[in-house]
Amino acid sequence: MSGAAKKAKELPEKYYLDHFLEFTQHLRRHASSLLRQQDHDFFARFDALSEDQKCLLVRMFNRSHPCMKIQSLLGYHEIPKPDEQIETLIQQGFAATIFESLPVQNKATDKVNLQTTSAPTDWLNV
Repeated sequence: MSGAAKKAKELPEKYYLDHFLEFTQHLRRHASSLLRQQDHDFFARFDALSEDQKCLLVRMFNRSHPCMKIQSLLGYHEIPKPDEQIETLIQQGFAATIFESLPVQNKATDKVNLQTTSAPTDWLNV
């Protein structure tokens, strides 16, 4: 290779969702008998999400830690209205605010941190 820097590969905008769907579809087709009922339930619930909600949830799953600041999820340009997507994921049980059960004087603080709650981690963390 010459002294010129190698150009970075351009990825499709939602490549991470495509890869996640490819992985989970492979599991469902070729290893369905190995999955537990809770895994099948997760897939059914995940399938019912909108594409934007799936994108945000996969972004959350791809984090190195299950807990994250909500503010850190607001900068994905390909996901419109991320705050609304987060609310839906919380309502659907895919995520939870960490401090939601604590009595808090300032309601703004109860959604500072978010945690994924329903990933079938046995196969997701492979």
